[in-house]
Amino acid sequence: GDATFMGDATHMGEGPLNRVDYVVPTTTNLKLEAQKITDFDGSFGNWENWKLSTQCALEGSGYIQVLVNQNFAVTHPHLNRIVYSQLARATINGNAFHLVKAFESTKDAFKTWENLCEWYDGEDARHDTAVSLRNKLDNLKLSSSTTASIYINKFLTWYQDLQKIPGESLSDSFAIQLFLKNIEDPEYEITVRYLRNSSATLKNCVTTLRKDERDLIQKRIQKRKLRNLTRRIMKEDNRNNQRPSKIRRTHAEDVNKHEMIQLKPSPKGLLGVDEKVWATLDEKVKSFIQQYNSNVKHNEPTSNIEKPQNVMIKPRRNETFNSDESSTKPNSPQRNANKNSKKITFHVNDSKANHENDS
Repeated sequence: GDATFMGDATHMGEGPLNRVDYVVPTTTNLKLEAQKITDFDGSFGNWENWKLSTQCALEGSGYIQVLVNQNFAVTHPHLNRIVYSQLARATINGNAFHLVKAFESTKDAFKTWENLCEWYDGEDARHDTAVSLRNKLDNLKLSSSTTASIYINKFLTWYQDLQKIPGESLSDSFAIQLFLKNIEDPEYEITVRYLRNSSATLKNCVTTLRKDERDLIQKRIQKRKLRNLTRRIMKEDNRNNQRPSKIRRTHAEDVNKHEMIQLKPSPKGLLGVDEKVWATLDEKVKSFIQQYNSNVKHNEPTSNIEKPQNVMIKPRRNETFNSDESSTKPNSPQRNANKNSKKITFHVNDSKANHENDS
């Protein structure tokens, strides 16, 4: 299991610390914890976050002692080498690898960490880090393409990092001015105008902006629900409208079957109908035409045939046609038949007679 080490610890060369008890981690657990050390690109702007991330990965388990306690690092060389290997892996593709590689022969994680801190936290590097953080704050914008939560998180993170650098911190008034100036989303325009005319602190500005964001999110949710409800109602209406349309089409077909049909006799007095029209006629109309033509061919009167109400026999040109009389007296032949229109005639039980008349 883990062992407890008692001794005088030296912290980063700053002199002896009070006598402390700390836990010596096992090698297996150390490897698992060390895997949490993230990669570092070596930039000054990312140093603070990476340093804090690395310390958090090793904090609370005793592994942090390798980085901050030189006596512990010396008396536990195996653990020291493992932490060094993790630091090397995290920095190998960045600009800080030369600081780690300087201790490749000894694989001393304590010295490596000390070297990194001096490089990035030293007086010479502070100004460059401050410039980088200021540029990030200046370029940070709250627009319609991002959220207020993301904006607040980034602004406060970089602002707090800048405040830690001696001589580089921002004044409260300038921080508030910068925070409000970079809010470009028109949905927060009224809020920004109100905060500029008030004596709000940076904390008040952040709180107000977060409240406005929550209100906007609720409004968007309600609008989305309303749109979905409207879309659902429209679908239902369309679905309901489809049923009556079918009924109307069926009714329209029925009306077409009973609309007024004009029939014009041929020079022989027969009623001709186009094939396409015949297919759409009502059975009663078809029966009438067949009986009518049969009577005409047999020189029988047509007045006794019951004519459907929607059938009208149209007289030929230059002729007043009476279906009761002229059916037995066809007009003199005026053969102006339209040869382009194919017509058919129908009768019942007189195929032989029809053949003789046509001939």
